[in-house]
Amino acid sequence: MVPDLIVDEPLAPLATPVHLTAQRFGKVDKVYIHTAKDQVVSPYLQNAMVLTANVRQQTTFDTGHPHHYGRSWPGVGNRKGC
Repeated sequence: MVPDLIVDEPLAPLATPVHLTAQRFGKVDKVYIHTAKDQVVSPYLQNAMVLTANVRQQTTFDTGHPHHYGRSWPGVGNRKGC
């Protein structure tokens, strides 16, 4: 049954402050894949995250949150089973 598949999520990672520096995190080349039908991370929140992360490139997949299950994407390779 579906209710049996719903489990408690750990909240500590969401509540733990993270300190990012321009010297380290700022040097990481960032790209973001938006998921247009995401019901976990809303498109509004996805856009907010992109605005604060100095993202070089963005693309959008017309899919939900677990966009990688059983799909292949051009330029990404076959990610089935990941």
